Amino acid sequence: MGLKVGDTTYKPDIAQNTVLQQMRYDVDIQPGSKILVGTKIDLVLGSGVGDEEFKVPDLIGLTYEEAKMVLESNDLNIGAVIIDPDVKDTASAFIYRQNPPKYAEGIESGMEHISNHIRSGQLMDIWLSVKKINLVKDTIPIKPVE
Repeated sequence: MGLKVGDTTYKPDIAQNTVLQQMRYDVDIQPGSKILVGTKIDLVLGSGVGDEEFKVPDLIGLTYEEAKMVLESNDLNIGAVIIDPDVKDTASAFIYRQNPPKYAEGIESGMEHISNHIRSGQLMDIWLSVKKINLVKDTIPIKPVE
């Protein structure tokens, strides 16, 4: 195509060595953009899943935008986004369910829940609603309260 490969960087992602982003001057190149022959294109590739496990972050009650920041700071990726029909603005919609959940379902140790674990580069699915859930600490929500 007459383009040159610029810098190659890696980002934790389950799709190892897959091109995740194509950038020019630190800006994503949008599909269909016209680029001059000979231009250097920087590539961001998936580095695979990380080696160390950590606790699944709790996204319940966060807005979609807040959750994106939490996931990015933990090198996690958004998987499926299931949007309730009444949601008009996803950025300000609230998360009422996530997969994997913060806690292992049906498993408790004494009075506390057992945390699920995840690795950097993995995906988290989220469910969005216009209603914010007010949680009691360590509860596992099923659906927003009407």
